[in-house]
Amino acid sequence: MSRVDLIAKTIQDLPVHEADQYCNLFEPGVSLREGTEVQGNCRIGAYTEINGATLYPRTTIGRYCSVARNAAIGAPDHPLHCLGTSLALAGTRAALPDKYTRLGNDVWVGANAVILAGVSIGDGAVIGAGAVVTKDVEPYAVMIGLPARQARLRFARSTCERLLLLRWWELDHETIAALPHDDVEGCIRILQTLPARAHAAE
Repeated sequence: MSRVDLIAKTIQDLPVHEADQYCNLFEPGVSLREGTEVQGNCRIGAYTEINGATLYPRTTIGRYCSVARNAAIGAPDHPLHCLGTSLALAGTRAALPDKYTRLGNDVWVGANAVILAGVSIGDGAVIGAGAVVTKDVEPYAVMIGLPARQARLRFARSTCERLLLLRWWELDHETIAALPHDDVEGCIRILQTLPARAHAAE
C-alpha cells in the first residue's frame, strides 16, 4: 500500500471529516487529541501525537513527533504592505507567499510554541514551551525563548550525527519499541547491527 493510500478517516476515535477534500495525509498510528486543528494540505507521519495544536496549511510533520497544546505550526504572516492586514480580505490573502513548513522526525514541540510558516525543524529537535521559531533549526537542537535561540544539543554532536545516519524512525514500530530507549549508545550499537530489511519506510 502506498503512503498516499494511508489517508485516515478516523484517528484514535477522533473523526477527520472529509480528509480527502482537505488533502491531509496521515500515516498509521497518528494521534490527534481533542482541540487539534489541521487546516489542509498537511502530512503527518506515523505515531506522531498532536495534543490540541493548530497545523496551518502546507505543514509536514515527520514520524514519532509530539506537539503540545496550543502550539501553532506554520503560522502565516499578515502582509503589512497591503491596504488591510486581515486575511478575510481576498487581496491581502492573495499577497501571502506559499510557504511550506516542515518538522522532521522525533521532534518535540512544547505548549504554546509558535513555528512560523516556511521554517524547517531538523530531526530530533526540541522546541521549548512558549518559544517563537522564526528561522530553520538544526537537528537535535534544543530551542528556547522569544525569538527562539539554541540552548544546546540533546546529545554530543557525534552522537547526533550517528543517529541521523541510522534514521531509526524508518524501522518498523515493533523493532523501535524493543530498543533500550534510556540507553542511547546501546540503541546505536543495536541499530548498527540491524539488516536493511528491518526498515519499513521503503
